[in-house]
This record gives sequence, C-alpha cells and structure tokens, in this order.
Amino acid sequence: EREVVVIVLEAVEDEEEAPLPIVDYFRELELRMQSHLGRKVKIEGKGRKKTLILSYEDNEDLDDIIKLLCGEDFLENF
Repeated sequence: EREVVVIVLEAVEDEEEAPLPIVDYFRELELRMQSHLGRKVKIEGKGRKKTLILSYEDNEDLDDIIKLLCGEDFLENF
C-alpha cells in the first residue's frame, strides 16, 4: 500500500498589521504641483464640474503660466 502525506501550509499573519494609510489623491497632486510650479494649486474633483486653480501674483506671472501651459510663442500675436 502507498501512504499519502498531505501537508497544509497556513499563511502566518502579522500579529499587528498596520492599516494602510488613506491617501487623498487630489491633495497629494496639489502638493507635488505646488512644489514643482512654485505657486498655490487647488484641485477640485467632486461633482460634474472639475477645476484646477493656479494662483498667480501679477500679469507677468500669469503670462508665465500661460506660456508653461500653451507654449512660449502663444502670446506673441496677442
């Protein structure tokens, strides 16, 4: 006769598994963009209307944002 040996492996759970942190995706994006752009950024993604708000200090700063978004030559013929 043949003898069959069955080995059951059980996963060992950590006694104290730390819960996963809740990440606010929009807030993390805001912080990264603020660091990268050097200006205040606000992202609102609730409801049907989504907005991205970039703060600027003066008209020259606004021109810099426009050039960054649309290209250096965007304002040449304006």
